[in-house]
Amino acid sequence: MTGEMDGLMYGIFFSGCDARGENCEDMRLVSYWDEYPVQALNTWNRTKYVGRAYLDDDGTTLDLWVNLLGGLSTQQIVDVLEWWDVAVNDFSAYLKELK
Repeated sequence: MTGEMDGLMYGIFFSGCDARGENCEDMRLVSYWDEYPVQALNTWNRTKYVGRAYLDDDGTTLDLWVNLLGGLSTQQIVDVLEWWDVAVNDFSAYLKELK
């Protein structure tokens, strides 16, 4: 599943789901970027509460892991998406400062 916030694309991946694709154990919100220096990503990770940045084969990745065991209320889902929006926009601004 994909989405967009303020022009920034992201993906949502569910895992630990039953055979019908329901009752998933967790989800990851993920956004991909060009490759940036690992030192800059480590600084992000040390100073930010939401959104983990790292390098992988595709470049820089920002993700947020969410535990779904026990379910989430509608308000909790809204909160997760609001935190993700803040993290993606802050990360985008942070990367622009590095250029």
